Amino acid sequence: MMGQTGKPEFPTGWIFVYVIGGARRGPVKIGMSASPEVRLANLQTSYPYRLTILARFSGGEDEEAAVHRLFRPDRLEGEWFRRSAEILQFIDMLNCRVAFHQIVERFSKQRSAS
Repeated sequence: MMGQTGKPEFPTGWIFVYVIGGARRGPVKIGMSASPEVRLANLQTSYPYRLTILARFSGGEDEEAAVHRLFRPDRLEGEWFRRSAEILQFIDMLNCRVAFHQIVERFSKQRSAS
């Protein structure tokens, strides 16, 4: 559902897994928050370039942990990941509203085949 600002509005109490990073370059942070916008603002204070929410979906600790496992080879430190082709594809799929379980299944197959 779109709010008056043109941004999606979500029911109170939802938890999101988000991908935050620069619009075009640099690492991405994959984390979890009830308010990704507030998390973005907090991260921005200590990051030298403009950050944005690249993608988000409704999910909790299990989904966040699954994404972290999926992209373990791209992990830099903590929740920060290298902006790999796979992570960019993951972001695109989330933004195209592909179901999370389908994304995980697809990337799991790709990782096990290589």
